Amino acid sequence: MTETVAYGRAAGAELLAELHRPDGAQGGDAAADRAVVMVHGGAWSRGDRHAPAVLCELLAAAGFAVLSLDFRDGRQARHPCAVQDVAAGVR
Repeated sequence: MTETVAYGRAAGAELLAELHRPDGAQGGDAAADRAVVMVHGGAWSRGDRHAPAVLCELLAAAGFAVLSLDFRDGRQARHPCAVQDVAAGVR
């Protein structure tokens, strides 16, 4: 199961992520004990939370909860904004 969730706010906008839950997970129960925070590639200047969808689905099928983050990159903000957003997603 996949759903879009907000994991924070920055510059007046919500920071969004795709939460991929393992089969059988319900409601707020993302996974019993295994999770991955996915930070997409793109050299801090392109890409989005949907780019690694196939990998996220494979990890969820293997029993991991996966939170695939969007973050402010070079198109929206300057360093260290992306790092701050990723840290917020990990928290």
